[in-house]
Amino acid sequence: MKIKLIILLFFAFLTANITTNSFQGLGESRVLEDPSMLALGGSWYFSGQTNGVAVKSTSTFWRTKFSQLSSSFSFISNKFDNFDFQSNQILNYIHFQFPIGENKSLGFSLTPSTRASYHFFDKGLDDENVLFNGEILNMDLIYYGKGGITDLKISYSSLVNKNFSIGFSWDIGFGNLLKRDTLLVNNLIVTDFNEFAYNNLYIDTYESRFLFKSNSFNVNGLYSTNNFELASSLTMDYNLVIDENKNYFTNNNFYTGTEFLSNSSYEQSTGINIRNFGLGCSYKLNKNSAINFEIHRNNQRLIPSDFELFNIKKMNTTSMHFGIFKWVPSKSDFNVLNTIILRSGWYYEFSKEYYDFGITMGIGLEYFNNSSLVNLGYKLGYRNSMLIELNNELYSEFILSFVSSDKWFK
Repeated sequence: MKIKLIILLFFAFLTANITTNSFQGLGESRVLEDPSMLALGGSWYFSGQTNGVAVKSTSTFWRTKFSQLSSSFSFISNKFDNFDFQSNQILNYIHFQFPIGENKSLGFSLTPSTRASYHFFDKGLDDENVLFNGEILNMDLIYYGKGGITDLKISYSSLVNKNFSIGFSWDIGFGNLLKRDTLLVNNLIVTDFNEFAYNNLYIDTYESRFLFKSNSFNVNGLYSTNNFELASSLTMDYNLVIDENKNYFTNNNFYTGTEFLSNSSYEQSTGINIRNFGLGCSYKLNKNSAINFEIHRNNQRLIPSDFELFNIKKMNTTSMHFGIFKWVPSKSDFNVLNTIILRSGWYYEFSKEYYDFGITMGIGLEYFNNSSLVNLGYKLGYRNSMLIELNNELYSEFILSFVSSDKWFK
């Protein structure tokens, strides 16, 4: 049973849903997607948990004296103007942290950083046919891509003084991406009035295999008072190395009837790049509720244009996030369920040519003296695309996470 579970988790990491953002740069960003933070408008700093720990904010890890093991799963669905409804599921992260001293903590996480997954078949029925050498030719196109970068995150968190805490993380990236574009040339044969048969003449395949190695660093600061918190973070890409292997081959060559194969490979590396910068605040309305607001500047990974999916550059955007939560203490006589957390919010990400907005909501259940949690989050959003064929994407995502805590180390 354990072996089957490990296999399922492994394949969940390799899958991702087809979304608009999957076709920009190296794919869609999927770093540490968590329901407690998603439900607060996609927060980067606040979770609404009673202990104040947020899995994306390393400066909060020291707040728990327990060792914690957590993970989250997403169930995603979306629809485009020109494509039917589709759905998928993905494992977002596995996170483990433990105290290493008074108000200090060390954490390890494994999470997708970027993901691309697509498979389109353009039959070319609306394209103009070509008359060549007495034959009517028609072309079909198949686009396939799958893969991305996975980050191993090593994090350190510490309380500097009674009001200020800081966190650092080193993200070691690795992974691969396969892109395959296939051209099918067909001969149209008229069989009857307004009826045709297709006879494939040859197939051209252009294939690229990328191997990624990267290093990124994140610093996160948090200033706290009784009623107010101010958070900030900066993410820097130190280096991204891309090894590319290109293959081109033709089956049933139009002129010779033979197969031709060529191969080329080269390596490209990038320099230092500031990828993200953000600022957020949280204000307590009373002892059981608070509101938070954040603004972020989201820059692209520094990659050569030749590596960008569909030659679409990952856009530099600004995003705003708003959330509100309320704690509802449980009145259970069994002292198992301690606190119910209600969350809601909205987000808006934009640039000159791009927008993405949506609403969020969620619920959290804290039990066993508020040490373990089950969180559920949901978002419903709408965004546009640089690709006309994938414009007007309506999407939704349901996330479930589990957090288990105990005194494993002393």
